[in-house]
Amino acid sequence: MNDKKKYAAAAVIVIVVLINILATLRLLFSVVCPERAQKEIVVNYFKDNLNKAVKFEEITIDYTGNVIIDDFNVSITSDFNDNISLIKSKRAVIDLAFWPLWAGSVRINGIDFYDSEITFIKKYGRSHMECVRQILDPGKFIKTVQEAYPDFYIDFHGSAISYRESLRDRLLVVELYTIDAELYINTSAFSYDITGRIRPFRTSILRKGEFSCRGSVDIGQGDSFSHRIQIENFDLTYLNEYIQERKKADTSISGGASVDLEVKRNKSILTVGGQAWTNNLTVASITKKYNLISGENVSLDIDASYNSAHNSYTIRSLSVYDDVARLDASGSYVQNEKEDAVTLDFKSNAIDLSDLSQNVAPFPGIEYGGMLQFDGSLNMDFKKKKASGMRFNCVLGEFTVSRNRKGKQECIIGESSMRVKADNSTFNADISLKPLGSDLSISIRTEVSAWVPFSSEMNVSVKSRRMNLDIIREPAVYLIDAAYASAYKDKREVAIGRTPFPQTLLGKFANHNSISFTSEADTVFWGTNASWNNCGLDARLANGALSIGEFRADGYGAAYRFNALAYFNTEQPYFRVEGAVDDFDWSAFYADSGMKGSMTGKAGCDFNYEVSAARMGNILDNSRGNLNVHVGTGEMINTRPQQAIMKFLRKNGYEAGSVADITYESITLSLSQRGENFWFSNFGVRGDKLFFNAAGDYLYEGGITSTFGATVRKDATVIAIPVKVSGPLLGPCVDVANRGDSEKFCF
Repeated sequence: MNDKKKYAAAAVIVIVVLINILATLRLLFSVVCPERAQKEIVVNYFKDNLNKAVKFEEITIDYTGNVIIDDFNVSITSDFNDNISLIKSKRAVIDLAFWPLWAGSVRINGIDFYDSEITFIKKYGRSHMECVRQILDPGKFIKTVQEAYPDFYIDFHGSAISYRESLRDRLLVVELYTIDAELYINTSAFSYDITGRIRPFRTSILRKGEFSCRGSVDIGQGDSFSHRIQIENFDLTYLNEYIQERKKADTSISGGASVDLEVKRNKSILTVGGQAWTNNLTVASITKKYNLISGENVSLDIDASYNSAHNSYTIRSLSVYDDVARLDASGSYVQNEKEDAVTLDFKSNAIDLSDLSQNVAPFPGIEYGGMLQFDGSLNMDFKKKKASGMRFNCVLGEFTVSRNRKGKQECIIGESSMRVKADNSTFNADISLKPLGSDLSISIRTEVSAWVPFSSEMNVSVKSRRMNLDIIREPAVYLIDAAYASAYKDKREVAIGRTPFPQTLLGKFANHNSISFTSEADTVFWGTNASWNNCGLDARLANGALSIGEFRADGYGAAYRFNALAYFNTEQPYFRVEGAVDDFDWSAFYADSGMKGSMTGKAGCDFNYEVSAARMGNILDNSRGNLNVHVGTGEMINTRPQQAIMKFLRKNGYEAGSVADITYESITLSLSQRGENFWFSNFGVRGDKLFFNAAGDYLYEGGITSTFGATVRKDATVIAIPVKVSGPLLGPCVDVANRGDSEKFCF
């Protein structure tokens, strides 16, 4: 019992002595470094090293010589005039060197921030580095620290970062929290270790993200660094703000993204290796309101390097894969005074397109299927203009495309196949395609004489027993529309440093290759039963000139003419196309087509178009064209145009019944273009119950504009109606001109 009392008394004495020692140390440090000196240390340090102002509630020094600051506030600029803080910390500890403090010398080892709120503001119109340097110049800060201290650290404990970016009409805020960070600087290196979590943005089902970054930079030699970046489940909805801001695409994105990458540099060698993957990736079209990609979990593995001394890139391995598809590749590219070469090897697995279409659907309601597999290699020396080891194989089997309409499958492309094979001297392809009820057999045979630039003799043959006219018509309409859209866009852009056409990829191909094209179709059909027989076209491209050898078609008692020529071997390529149809039996065609009602008469048309253009915008400067259509004496009964006219008349209080049966002398339309000027004329129906003749202007981006008078006759009654037509060429709207209560009707 006495022994226990002795031990207790000894323990009490030790505790009292320790308390006295600590109190003495604190008193000593307070004398050596009084409160005023502490404040000066803090204020001067942040002003001299960081150009920041600071505020705090209380400052003390503890028994270890560390300065304790409560409610510590660091300005984002050199003062607090804008009332924005870079760091708000509940407590900050400035670690002073213990033994030098005994001697009255103040040396800072580092700073610890606890429960901090850090704000980074990205201003509109400025780059991230500009904004970082405005807040803190990293290079200048590190250099200043190195000159003042042999070793220095900054640690954050349980902190949060708010990234705020000002966009044109919105504010993007990314929140990082539970952050622990260690930053260390010595005379030769800077190292860091940061971990934390990422708050989701607009995805409720995505769990919170996490990140970890660690690495070091050799700031002595400045020629090496090592970084490891790990991010898990970053909410991709953050990117939608940038997509909308920059109007890059009419899409939105959601899901999670993760990366685990190592980026290293050793003198001139930069290496990147690791993995990136997505979790439930979804890409949606905003206007059409459907998913292009749904619930996709795709991964990417990469091991690559860059040698700045030789300007060479090497991909040792690259793999992109999901549960269905996989692509593996490797290769290299080098460009310097001695070398300019590329090598590539790639290979896919056997891809089940039906499974792929469950997650990847580029068009709404469209489903596709089949098996696809390909592989190849490339070894091209641009300096020596040589290629070796060229190889490409691609097999597509049982390929189908269908449209889902209200639960019913509508076939667009029947079971088709393709086989492509290429080597150093040949490129061959055989395609069996069955689109829209057609059967196409396409053969491509190519003898390659050079790969740099690509030069060859190519023979293309297309044969068909039955071909749907829409295979030609729909792509032609799309390409014409796309060409003019591109021309208007190109016209608005400033032409600076344009490459002469013969030096462009298209110019080189057109001038270094010969292509013979032949096509034969036993029957070309359209609608219900309309058809033409013995159709064909022969064309040839040689020495930069394109010409039509023969065009033929039989059907509806008409004579068909078509011719085209083009010259690509000039600075301003020239293209011309013309054709005509005479004595076309419109009565038989209309009956065969399956269009509603009936219509009789003989029809014809002629057209011509020519353009000289080195760039798309030249189409609006140097093009001219004409199209004339006429239908001779005949009768139309209850056709769709008549039904539309009758509906328009009834909506506006006019008698419409007589228009259901019209005997006409002629129906005509003329379209003309000169550069950017489009107009139509002689558009009319000269009939017993309906008569009008219209003319007007057409703007590609504005549509039709025309006002004319139409006469409707019933028995002895004649009604004159002022008509206004406006809107898109293929879907115009009609209303009664100069009448406020007119009921508009759109085709």
